[in-house]
Amino acid sequence: MGEALAQVQFATLLARPGIMPCYQPIVKLGDRTRVGYEVLARSRFVGLETPAKMFQVASQRTSKAELSRVCRMEGLRGAAVLTSDSQLYLNTHPAELNQPELLQSSVHFVASTRITESW
Repeated sequence: MGEALAQVQFATLLARPGIMPCYQPIVKLGDRTRVGYEVLARSRFVGLETPAKMFQVASQRTSKAELSRVCRMEGLRGAAVLTSDSQLYLNTHPAELNQPELLQSSVHFVASTRITESW
């Protein structure tokens, strides 16, 4: 039942989007100062709660690059509430690495927000 429901909900996950970005602090061990955040993706959809489950369904649908893009863009969108000096560490799926939109979409989004890039 869970697998079938996950398959049905996957399109909604991408279209809505139903990705919830979470921001895991990255801390320098020496002085415990925060150096930034790793952007993580979660979902409230049954059967798609974790990245492993989301990418398993995406793999069956050959949508790994699209899911990776949606996760990254939702992570950037939600980061607007973080302090402007926060560094973001974004993950991407290897299926997306050869797509020219990978960097272009992120640069375009960052340029349209108050987020400053440091790449």
